[in-house]
Amino acid sequence: MLSSRLRASSAPRGFTIVELLIVIVVIAILAVITVVAYNGIQERAENTKTNQAVAQYAKALFAYKQINNVYPSTPGGFVCITNAADNCGNIVSNTSPCFFLARYQGLASLDTDVASVISSAPTAGQGGTCGAGTYAGIMYDYTGGRLIWFLKGIQTCAAYGGMYNPNTSTSGNATRCLAFLP
Repeated sequence: MLSSRLRASSAPRGFTIVELLIVIVVIAILAVITVVAYNGIQERAENTKTNQAVAQYAKALFAYKQINNVYPSTPGGFVCITNAADNCGNIVSNTSPCFFLARYQGLASLDTDVASVISSAPTAGQGGTCGAGTYAGIMYDYTGGRLIWFLKGIQTCAAYGGMYNPNTSTSGNATRCLAFLP
């Protein structure tokens, strides 16, 4: 009888199915928390990069105005203020524009004007989707005296370096920011 008790108590005991399921559920919850946190960090980093580019462009436009007593002019008003080959605004289709903006092209003359007061152009504007459209870039509106840019997610827009009256509008999971130059 003693030998049968020793065998029963020394036999290896495994995990029950309930214990295994609890461990799997805990690991799944931790994985979901990590993915959600990573996506939020990535979105904030991209938004910060875009906001920094807007601030740099605003400073460059202010510096240009200080030297020339006027902001750089552009034919037709809205243009991308990045590389002349870049597109910004709604870049999928003009039939269902994101934030009611059409597609705009950069201008080499504006790039040259801004290059006279900024050592290197920052990487500008992120892209994303909203509704049936796609948005991207940072726009300069000479006729309205404003900068327009896009952020991912529902954000609050800020004005940089003397810009005023920041305006925020949202569509889907995107925010359009607009601020006026002084």
